[in-house]
Amino acid sequence: MIRTALPLALVLACAGCSKPAAPTPHEPPTPQARVSTPWDAMEAQKKKAQDVQKTVDDQAGGNARRWMRRRSEGSPQRGEQKQ
Repeated sequence: MIRTALPLALVLACAGCSKPAAPTPHEPPTPQARVSTPWDAMEAQKKKAQDVQKTVDDQAGGNARRWMRRRSEGSPQRGEQKQ
């Protein structure tokens, strides 16, 4: 019994101290759903405000172009009479 116990203990000790087997390749983790954060509402308001500002700027630019075109064509300004 002692004759077989010593080699068995030696084999078990070597097996326990050896490095583990290489892990099997697995699928990459699936992307998680986006989690809502406390500032998402503020970001949405900021985006909406930027869109509104862009619209206002675009409309103001169009009005300025029309005003400049009328001015260059010699259209009368408010209070002026066309000659």
